[in-house]
Amino acid sequence: MYRARLSRNDHHNSRGVELRSAAGIVRQDRANYHRYVEQDFDDQYDSMFADRDNRAWLEDALEDTMSASVERQILRGTPVVEVRVWGTRRAEVSIVSP
Repeated sequence: MYRARLSRNDHHNSRGVELRSAAGIVRQDRANYHRYVEQDFDDQYDSMFADRDNRAWLEDALEDTMSASVERQILRGTPVVEVRVWGTRRAEVSIVSP
């Protein structure tokens, strides 16, 4: 489990293209944190998503489980989220604060 602020910077990929999926924004947050060392104040360390393949898995897992409400809040704002992972089978994201 980790928490992170999904800042405006996380809403764009490394080429500057706006991301259109909430799961993609969560993935980009972890890429920014681990690869590009662009960390927001609220970002917490995780040991799993330094690996690119694990970030791809996270995006796929969240596409299958994210509620429409959480997705809207991520796409429209810069919330603090909590991401929980259970093994290699399930991931879930929830909003902690807007």
